Amino acid sequence: MNRLSGSASTLADHAAAYADVIVADVEASGRSAASRLWAAALVSIALAFTLAIACTWLIAATWNTAAHIPVMIGLLLLGVLSTLGALRLLNRQRRMAPRLMSLTLGEWAKDRRMMKELLSANEAAES
Repeated sequence: MNRLSGSASTLADHAAAYADVIVADVEASGRSAASRLWAAALVSIALAFTLAIACTWLIAATWNTAAHIPVMIGLLLLGVLSTLGALRLLNRQRRMAPRLMSLTLGEWAKDRRMMKELLSANEAAES
């Protein structure tokens, strides 16, 4: 009975430690995702305002000239290039983001190794 209560106590402590690691994982992932979302939103808004002002100024400056069509085509290409650049940046940030539950998965891997070692040691002691 003492062995069972000691095992139950150890199991409860272990479960509490896992809960702490899971909470830390979720908080870290949430902070990372929130910061990336804010960065993406701010960059998008700033880029949109800058491009809108630049496009308006260039179209107004070249409207009564023969260059207004090439300027508008160039602005369209600039918009496409900036969109592709933003997509590459967001994909790079997504790849660099910490893996969800990475701390918990690492702890589980360590526990599995430790349990295998304990079981093999116990089997060796019994034989």
